[in-house]
Amino acid sequence: MARPQSRKVLAKRPRRTASVVVEEMRMLSFMTRDKIHEPFISARLFPAEEIYPVHIAAYFADVDFLIASGADPMQQTSMRRSPLEIAKEFNTRGSHDRFIAMLNQMQSTRTQQEEILMQEGL
Repeated sequence: MARPQSRKVLAKRPRRTASVVVEEMRMLSFMTRDKIHEPFISARLFPAEEIYPVHIAAYFADVDFLIASGADPMQQTSMRRSPLEIAKEFNTRGSHDRFIAMLNQMQSTRTQQEEILMQEGL
C-alpha cells in the first residue's frame, strides 16, 4: 500500500497573484530600511490600515527581524491590531508558532520591566 506524500503547508496568505507578490516585495524593502517607527501603507494586503515594520515581520513570521530591529512588540496598526494578532491571523498549521512564542516572550519581559519601574516610582 502506497503511503500518501506529505504536502508542504504554506502560511495563510492572499492568493499569490502578481500584484500580491509585488506588494510583498514592497513590504520587504520597507523592512530593510531601518524605519521601525515609520508607518507603511499596503493597500493590497492591509487595506485602509497603516502598519509598521513589526507588522510586516508578523506577516512573514520573520523572527530575526523582530529580534535585531528592537521593534516594539506591542506597536499597534492604525486599526489597533498588534503584531501578535497579525501573526495569529496568518498562522497555518504552525507556520508562525516560533514568531508568536517570541512575541509572547518579548511582551512578558516588557510587562515585567514596566512593573519594576512602577514599583520604583519611575
